Amino acid sequence: MGFIPISELSHLDFDIRTITSRKEDFPAGDSHVYMERGRENNLLHIITGGTRLYQTKDQRFTVPAGTILFIPEGTRYMTRAQPSRDCVCSGIGICFELYGRDGQKIQLEKGVFHRWSDYHSLFIKLFLEISQCCRESSYYVLRTKSLMFQLLSRLVLDDSTSQLTRSIIAPALTFISGHYKENLPVRAYAEVCNMSESYFRKKFIEYTGMSPIEYRNNLRFDEAKRLYAEGRSIQEIAVTLGFADASYFTKLYKRHTGGSLRLDTNSDIV
Repeated sequence: MGFIPISELSHLDFDIRTITSRKEDFPAGDSHVYMERGRENNLLHIITGGTRLYQTKDQRFTVPAGTILFIPEGTRYMTRAQPSRDCVCSGIGICFELYGRDGQKIQLEKGVFHRWSDYHSLFIKLFLEISQCCRESSYYVLRTKSLMFQLLSRLVLDDSTSQLTRSIIAPALTFISGHYKENLPVRAYAEVCNMSESYFRKKFIEYTGMSPIEYRNNLRFDEAKRLYAEGRSIQEIAVTLGFADASYFTKLYKRHTGGSLRLDTNSDIV
């Protein structure tokens, strides 16, 4: 069986095996790197506090509390807990493997991060129950599998809804990618999608897990690393990317990524 998207699970007869779960608090700077070999299993992770930075070869983004991430087996990425004065970065992770009726492992699409924002209270309840079952005893195998099927079925249903949301805001995503150096107001992006600004903001965050301005800044930060690697000065980069000055750009970069442009550009995980 080849690689399949998570949405196809609703049409498959499969089994869930090797389920493990852990609830954790992460100190600022705590990192996990899977850039060389990729993940060894599938991961569902719910961010319950603080924010985490995620980075692959092609993208970099921060994930706030209230977000569920699905990261397939084999995905190459790194993640780091972001510093915060207000709260500790925390979450619940569930690792698992999927097998088809023929006993062969089901491989889901690699490198695809599925994000569900503003998760329902039912989701956090399921995560907590699964984590509890995994901690208490192996006698809860049937209960754990039942809860996992409930969780996956609801997330797959939400993923279908997410694809609809993506089609709605697609014009804005394309527009921002071509105009991220311009300091345009959010209403300009909303107009591209023929939406009111408030409704556009809601749908944009629902799909991307971040505000339009945060999304635009992430594109700017990626370009900043490229320009810095070419030998451009911080001041020149700041002006080129639409920031008021180098000082503001540096502070904003550190606030959103937890690092510096120099360290991130020279890091082997970039």
